Amino acid sequence: MGIPVTSISLLLSLSSKTVRRWLREIAKEAEKKYYNTIGLIGGLGIVVEIDESKLGRRKYFHGYKVDDVWVLGMVERPPPNKNSFNYSA
Repeated sequence: MGIPVTSISLLLSLSSKTVRRWLREIAKEAEKKYYNTIGLIGGLGIVVEIDESKLGRRKYFHGYKVDDVWVLGMVERPPPNKNSFNYSA
């Protein structure tokens, strides 16, 4: 999904290795920024509701098992603070 690394490297006249390294660093910084802004949920007197779903499908409802993903949703009551996390099985 997105623009292939080879296309970016051609547009910027850089090696694919350099582009991959830059993209990895950008992803790390974005992840740090995200985790620094979400904060913690729960605490004394706060109820945290957790719901899970397993997403995946088999073609025509039979055959080999396909990759699936566990999706966890968490909501604290009160006050509303929502977070969701994906976990690949």
